[in-house]
Amino acid sequence: MGAKKNDTEKSRSIYINRLDDIREALGIKTAATFCMEAGLDKNLLSSKQKELTTKHLVPIILKFPQVNPYYILLGVGKPLLEGFGKDDSIAARYIINELQNVQMEVRTLLTENTKLKCQLTRLEEEKKENEGKDTEIQQENNGKISIKSE
Repeated sequence: MGAKKNDTEKSRSIYINRLDDIREALGIKTAATFCMEAGLDKNLLSSKQKELTTKHLVPIILKFPQVNPYYILLGVGKPLLEGFGKDDSIAARYIINELQNVQMEVRTLLTENTKLKCQLTRLEEEKKENEGKDTEIQQENNGKISIKSE
């Protein structure tokens, strides 16, 4: 029976194998139960799925916040975050910090966007003014007769 599991593991992607490690670390007996609890297709861990997307990762992390996303994506660290549950404030502080970083980035982008809109408006006005001047010069030149001498 062990040989069958090893053959199955070799045909699956590293990501699916890592999810299986996480399932075991969480103490969930079957892959189908793990997937159903996370709100995923119950056959995900037995499929030949090669890649994981946010469609797969987000439900897992929301349902099991103690899961180490670095382990799933990169194989770094352990399947579960150490100390999670003992001091949930660590995760909360991390999330709040990341949210503040995103909010600062959004403010910076909004400011930059406003500046660019002002510059664009100014350039459009200058273009209209220049087009008006070009039209006046062209009309003035059309009124003149040019004589060529040989």
